[in-house]
Amino acid sequence: MNEIPEKFVENYFSRKIIYAINGMIVCDDQGQYLLADSAYVDSDILVTPFRRSTEHSLTSTVGRFNYLLANQRIAVEYSIGMLKGRFQSLKELRTRLTDKKSVQKLIVFIRFCIVFHNLCIIEGDFWWKENELSLDDAEDPESLILSNNSVSMRKQLLNYV
Repeated sequence: MNEIPEKFVENYFSRKIIYAINGMIVCDDQGQYLLADSAYVDSDILVTPFRRSTEHSLTSTVGRFNYLLANQRIAVEYSIGMLKGRFQSLKELRTRLTDKKSVQKLIVFIRFCIVFHNLCIIEGDFWWKENELSLDDAEDPESLILSNNSVSMRKQLLNYV
């Protein structure tokens, strides 16, 4: 975001130490489960990486699971890069957030960009294949670890690694 929001400023301060709008991006969901990074909590449908603890290191199986999970999540990071490449205005939103209506207008704009981007892909507009795509939002797969010990889809999937 180009400007500091006028209300609820702390809600817009991101992990990258800038003001931003955070959202969840879903790519090719087949309704079974969603892959997420360490910002999310593991659940029955949300699969997150395992975290290294100070007392115990990750087993090789769990480490491989985290690595494979991170590789699958690259598709989401790639999608964000394509979206920001097509709509440069999404890289630094120049909108003043003053009230609920201005936030809603911004969300409508972001949704429009996503829908229009998907329509372009359906129509065969793959502009990024001719241009070098920068994935400045991509995370290091080794850093995608989360602390949560709940019994979940993540633990069930671990059996397939």
